Amino acid sequence: ILYGRVFVLLKIHYTITSKNIFYITYTINLIFILKIVNFFLYKHVYNFVYIFY
Repeated sequence: ILYGRVFVLLKIHYTITSKNIFYITYTINLIFILKIVNFFLYKHVYNFVYIFY
């Protein structure tokens, strides 16, 4: 009974931590992607303005 309970607790803990790690990596990737997109957009807009002026 004790081993079963410990196993369940470990399983719950593992799922929670893996979920948190997933969310953390997801947010980091999202921020990274947004930074890259922002950089490219900024360069593109800058070139566009440069061409017009």
